[in-house]
Amino acid sequence: MVAVSSPSAILVATSGPNADLVVAVSGPSAILVAVSGPSADLVVAVSGPSADLVVKASGPSAALVVAAGGPSADLIVAANGPSADLIVAVSGPSADLLVAASGPSADLVVAVAARGPSLDLVVAVGGARADLVVAGSGISADLVVAVNGPSADLMVAVSHSSADLMVAASGPSADLKVVASSPSADLVVAVRCPSADLMVAANGPSADHVVTASGPSADLVVTVSGPSADLVVRVSGPSADLVVAVRCPSADL
Repeated sequence: MVAVSSPSAILVATSGPNADLVVAVSGPSAILVAVSGPSADLVVAVSGPSADLVVKASGPSAALVVAAGGPSADLIVAANGPSADLIVAVSGPSADLLVAASGPSADLVVAVAARGPSLDLVVAVGGARADLVVAGSGISADLVVAVNGPSADLMVAVSHSSADLMVAASGPSADLKVVASSPSADLVVAVRCPSADLMVAANGPSADHVVTASGPSADLVVTVSGPSADLVVRVSGPSADLVVAVRCPSADL
């Protein structure tokens, strides 16, 4: 257990086959934590007005839990390993979040809550059995999610006033579920895999919706509601099913 309260920078590095690292830091300076080992557990909590957090965990069975709170905190997390679990929570008015997880059975859970005007979320997951759950809420948040793998599951929920959502999923058996609710949200979803299921719901007064699904056995369900919503849907495949419902006074389909 390491606890530090100082305005200066802190560097903590732990390496070993059975190393457990718990770090709690409060202050305005930058924090760097690195853990390497076959069974290393990493728990990091950072709070401060201008704290930067960089965490790297590598190992075959590493678990990473990171919590950062502050008005101007930057969070960069990288986890590499065949069975790494990653949980990241960031709150702040101007927080930037960048998370990368790679491994054959990596699980990624990211929760971002912003109370200010700027929030950028970039999540990339690559692996044979990667599960991705992303939730972003804020005033002007941008969400970019990319998932690649033969059996990747993707669930994305975005709810704010002026959010942009871009999701790309590729794999032979990927499931994609996207929900966007905002007055001026743009939603772009692309799925290319032989057995992909796509469910998209967009609600808002001025939402633009573009969905592309291609594959031999792709099912597509799209629901769009709003006073001035535009809907563009393309489905290609030998056994594709398409269900579209649009309810708005001035909708183009």
